[in-house]
Amino acid sequence: MIIERFLQVIPVDTHIAENGKIAVDLFKSNTYDFILMDMQMPVMSGFEATEMIRQIEKEQGLKKMPIIALTAAATPDEIQASLDSGCDQVLTKPISQARLIETLYNFL
Repeated sequence: MIIERFLQVIPVDTHIAENGKIAVDLFKSNTYDFILMDMQMPVMSGFEATEMIRQIEKEQGLKKMPIIALTAAATPDEIQASLDSGCDQVLTKPISQARLIETLYNFL
């Protein structure tokens, strides 16, 4: 995965979720500094997974996790839908390594 290779230049551990359900399960059982959420995933979309994570945070009184949407959908409506689901920022593909790292450092 290109994004995983991009992240090798900073000291982070990564977990890859093949779908939104796995992303939510990983969130429930691990501690993260941020989440990069692919919005077009099978089984459960990134939109649904983000909404579920935000609900869990609210119910459990957890600090809001930075969630950065990664999407090939660059229309204003689709970007707004990502933000409305609870994402803090939206990065559209293709994305450069420099832009990704800069965005992450803004949240760390």
